[in-house]
Amino acid sequence: MTVADTFQLLGHGNGWPSRGFVSNYSAGSSSPDVGNTISVRPYVQPSSSNDYTATGFLRFRTLGGYSDSNSGAPTQAQLNSSLANAMKFFYNTEKAGSASASASLGNVQGSNTSASVSPSVLKNRNTTSGQEAALSPKERVISFIKELDADGNRLHNVISNSLVGESDSQIFLANSTPAHDDVVSHSTSGPYTVEIVKLFDTTNTNNPVFLGYGLGSQIVSTSEAADSLFESNTESGIGSYFNPDSRIFENSDLGLDQVIKYDISNTSVSGIPLLTLNQVITDDHNGGNSTTSSATSSSATFDMFDGDFVGSSSISPSYDFYTY
Repeated sequence: MTVADTFQLLGHGNGWPSRGFVSNYSAGSSSPDVGNTISVRPYVQPSSSNDYTATGFLRFRTLGGYSDSNSGAPTQAQLNSSLANAMKFFYNTEKAGSASASASLGNVQGSNTSASVSPSVLKNRNTTSGQEAALSPKERVISFIKELDADGNRLHNVISNSLVGESDSQIFLANSTPAHDDVVSHSTSGPYTVEIVKLFDTTNTNNPVFLGYGLGSQIVSTSEAADSLFESNTESGIGSYFNPDSRIFENSDLGLDQVIKYDISNTSVSGIPLLTLNQVITDDHNGGNSTTSSATSSSATFDMFDGDFVGSSSISPSYDFYTY
């Protein structure tokens, strides 16, 4: 019996399980009962003709390695690999990686903010209380099929298709400074999440092509420094599909003064193919402005107004898995 056959039995013949029993499933459905489906192809970049809203994704990469650089249908080996890695993520992942962010408004006293998370245990969120609990792989499987106690009550009333880690956030607000009005610096890190999604090519809307399973894309780390007129921010993320900020296309059309730099690159975490995004957006109104975005260091930084606005975000993606 192949991995795919085994999974189809586990998933009641409907593909990826999520919140308990699956019903009324159809290919390409976005019903929360079957998990999210993402149309990653065709890609149409933002422009004035579509109100700067992209169709599909500039970069995508399934957990089996099939990506935007490939043409035609994925191989059965790529589909099976995406499934095996998705199951490894969903049922066996224990902890997710580190992230940090910082932002500062130059010499403004107390304006420095920083946030960080270390590898943290991923938890399931209770569907009624909102509280989170770390379930073992066995409990995750059982929570899907609704294990009941002697009185017929569900033992694990959780959102079983979504795992979430810890987060940290700091913010600084001030009314005014000698150089800037209404200043703010803000840093957030986490949470890393695990949500399994199905990636489709919907070029033929009557016959969508399943490309493989993916990890729901997430921004894990952000930083921001701003006043009443100007703003700089960074973000760093990981997942299976990303677009750069649409303002890069809008500004190009309109000749605006914003600078947007981004890097979307392949990465491998525990042998699983993924993508990282690092992006910087600044209002470029000063010769001292500089922005960088690097996948090599998994980080993004900004420096604006000769050091008045500085900040960075970075991620160190890693996943620890339960072993037996």
